[in-house]
Amino acid sequence: DVPMLLSQRCGGAGCHSGDNPAAGLDLISPGVADRVVGAQSSGCTGSVIVSESGAEDSLLFVKISGSPECGSPMPLGQASLSKEEVACVGAWITGITSGGANDAGPAVDAMPGADAMPGADAPAAVDGAPAVDAMPAADGAG
Repeated sequence: DVPMLLSQRCGGAGCHSGDNPAAGLDLISPGVADRVVGAQSSGCTGSVIVSESGAEDSLLFVKISGSPECGSPMPLGQASLSKEEVACVGAWITGITSGGANDAGPAVDAMPGADAMPGADAPAAVDGAPAVDAMPAADGAG
């Protein structure tokens, strides 16, 4: 899922996590979709982190897609996201701005090339909650 991807690729030390995330942008804590949709960028005046009008107008997407007009491409100091990862983030943005998705976005195993992602063999989680198939059975049969 995209929050897991953001955690893996954007949450390194001194980046978009912790008590003082870079540019004030926390991409790791639960509720990331609620924080980014419609949020103004602190570093790129007039830019919206995730725009209601879609991925192409969203600073998050522009920064992971190549050469942004403002600021540096992301993730800073790391390998660029793959085409498949960028497409997955774009689909997630479309989902969270159209009212049809939650923080989870597309499942990791639904992304092309997902088998190459670290942790891709683990059950997907939504904002840190265990995946349904990773939870013990409600009747205790486990």
